[in-house]
Amino acid sequence: MRIKLPLRERVVEYHKMFHDYMKHVATLSTGCILIMIAFLEKLSSEPDATGAIVLAIISFVVSIVGTVAAQVGNMEQLGAQDISFGLNSISAVGMIGAWAGFLVGISSLAYFGVINVVV
Repeated sequence: MRIKLPLRERVVEYHKMFHDYMKHVATLSTGCILIMIAFLEKLSSEPDATGAIVLAIISFVVSIVGTVAAQVGNMEQLGAQDISFGLNSISAVGMIGAWAGFLVGISSLAYFGVINVVV
């Protein structure tokens, strides 16, 4: 049997989960940057497609900044008197920036890997 929480508690729980989700995306982006730098030192002296690495690092930084913006917007909304489900514009833009940065970063990293390892 499911216990139904009061509306305010459900809304607060929603915002907590969103905040945790953004923390996970920031952690993944930070980890990708650190792993890229560590592997890049060990890969070779002249790797091909270094522009892909630069794009990936910039994209992961955009992702981290987006997650911070989304978390700030989320906390701002949570502190309001009349909190509700959904995201305010700061959180929504931050989340889109975080997703876009992460996807571009992963794609660039995959491209770099294919060019240097497979080809």
